[in-house]
Amino acid sequence: MRALLKEIEPFSVLTHFGRAAGIEGLAFEVTGAVGAVSLGGQARLSLGNGEKISCEVVGLRDGRAPVMPLGPLDGISLGARADFENRPSAGETPTSKGYTPTVCAELPRLLERAGPGCAGHGSNTGLFTVLVEGDDHNEPISDAVRGILDGHVVLDRAIAERGRFPAINVLKSVSRAMPACNSDVEQSLVFRARAPMTLYEDMAELVGVGAYKVGTNPEVDNAVALHPKFEVFLAQKKDEQAGLNESYAALANIPEGRR
Repeated sequence: MRALLKEIEPFSVLTHFGRAAGIEGLAFEVTGAVGAVSLGGQARLSLGNGEKISCEVVGLRDGRAPVMPLGPLDGISLGARADFENRPSAGETPTSKGYTPTVCAELPRLLERAGPGCAGHGSNTGLFTVLVEGDDHNEPISDAVRGILDGHVVLDRAIAERGRFPAINVLKSVSRAMPACNSDVEQSLVFRARAPMTLYEDMAELVGVGAYKVGTNPEVDNAVALHPKFEVFLAQKKDEQAGLNESYAALANIPEGRR
């Protein structure tokens, strides 16, 4: 049995295949077993002379997977077989929490497709959703994505459980592009608001169990007093709308106690 498994092991590398069904620009649209295909994955298209050409999966839609040949297009015809590579069965050993080394290496190729385009041709705007395992925001995928993207919005289960929606953890959400979009006044408002919020977050457990005595630290007292106002400010109903200028005006009033 071991000898038989050893003989058939090379054939388990390519476990899914489809057929080239159409041409879109320089890409071939492949139909078939594309359910197990991932964006940025590798495929090999069969040529008429029996050879194969390497391709990259550049999209997934309507049960089709556009693949971009990494070489000359001569010899590729409609109906050609496309073999999709299954990396774990190709001998790539899972390392970090079951992810193969190729996963983190290919994330930049996928995520950095979004961004500014050529002059006069617009930009590619991407909104990516990352589900983390066990609320661990430092697991391999979320940690890698956080280092690649221009910003991230972190949803917190604890905030949702206490009934404040949207359940965004403002302190853990970061935007590298926001300082360039804000004016100096707006940016100073953000920093001034984050300071008491951060202080309250650090002292929340002591305040909750009654271990903190009011009057011990004026800054902590101020953070505790402002916390309910920040919660009201951050809460928003589904049908509620607020403009950017209106939001900054409301934020400016909170540290001054006028809201």
